[in-house]
Amino acid sequence: DDKNITFNVRLGIKSAYELYPRQLTSRVKRYRQQVFDEKQREHAKLIRDQMHEWNSKYSASSATQAQVQEKKDLQAKLEILESSSSASDEHHPSNDPGPVYDCIIFYDGNDYRAFVDTTEDGDLRELQSMTDYDKEFQYGTFSSVDMLNYA
Repeated sequence: DDKNITFNVRLGIKSAYELYPRQLTSRVKRYRQQVFDEKQREHAKLIRDQMHEWNSKYSASSATQAQVQEKKDLQAKLEILESSSSASDEHHPSNDPGPVYDCIIFYDGNDYRAFVDTTEDGDLRELQSMTDYDKEFQYGTFSSVDMLNYA
């Protein structure tokens, strides 16, 4: 076989925000912040329920030191969950790194091929390699949130 197969493989990562148009980046950041805020509210409700359960089980005067520490831990968790996001907060939308994709590029003897892990789970077994669109007419979509195609 005359194929010049090289085992020169390039591995890397790419931030989706570097690929997206500016307006799409803004929309995805807003969406991710809404999802984050909803999860924060769910966790805060769970902690409030645990605090209510603690208050119904124990009184401050009869609780052991371990039980009092448990209540302090619950209060600290709730305070963090309910604190407002500020620009210095690592969870503020402006600090969101966004989706980050694993990329693998190699030469198969005929064409350069690439794998792009848009699921962000690191499992490359289900991925299909792609080459130039004009050769195989393959394309992918980054996510159902951004609906941005790539080839």
